[in-house]
Amino acid sequence: MHKVGKGPLPFGIMAIALACASCTSPSVKTLRVMGQPVEIETPDAQALTSATLVVRFLEGFATADSAALSAVVSNDFTWHLHTRQGDHRGRTVTGVGAMSDILKERRLKWRNVRYTDVRLIASGDRVFQTYRVTGTDLESGPFDSTGVDLYEIRNGKITLKDSYWKQ
Repeated sequence: MHKVGKGPLPFGIMAIALACASCTSPSVKTLRVMGQPVEIETPDAQALTSATLVVRFLEGFATADSAALSAVVSNDFTWHLHTRQGDHRGRTVTGVGAMSDILKERRLKWRNVRYTDVRLIASGDRVFQTYRVTGTDLESGPFDSTGVDLYEIRNGKITLKDSYWKQ
């Protein structure tokens, strides 16, 4: 495993892209996103491009930066959240505005949220993210879950974030 970059993006992204521009076999790289180590497994340059896009998304997601999110998601971006609320796919929102509203809700209701054990596994235009998330929901109490997110990419933009949590 290689340690790539010590600071926040974009240096980390650039270092990975340069270090793995000609990757032909699966490799695992580690960089820091918002101060947390993130392992990235990519078999080739296309997968690296997809993983890099998701890393940019995670930076914008962690800071609720609508401009950063708009730069990496499609106009028809869909997020299926881990909570059901009457739909077998989970609560579903479309677009950066709706995603930003969810992130604002979470900032009001959640405290001490921490994502750990983050790993991205990329293959072509799909990226799987695994992680552990802990924190406190002011309405329902502490939570400690393992999550999996599936990202789909089309024309260089993320079109889908499909989230699953073990609760």
